[in-house]
Amino acid sequence: MFKVTRPYQRIELDAHLLKAFFTIDIEELDGTVRTAVLKRLYIIVAIDTWSRAILGYHISLNAQPTIEDVASCLAHVLDPELRDQSEI
Repeated sequence: MFKVTRPYQRIELDAHLLKAFFTIDIEELDGTVRTAVLKRLYIIVAIDTWSRAILGYHISLNAQPTIEDVASCLAHVLDPELRDQSEI
């Protein structure tokens, strides 16, 4: 096994399924708002294995995580401005 001796030497990604009822408001093009109910979502996290710190995350509303979801998670790791704009 590769021994990690410093921060950012190895970053791991993991996706976790959250099963619960979630509601989100979606604004349509005509300005109306509709509420959608989700029964599951995924949170994708990037973790520094040396410090165990969470470096970035992305919440996916897709049925399964996609490569775009992974790319968005990595973008949050690499771009501090995106990290500051994140909200749940």
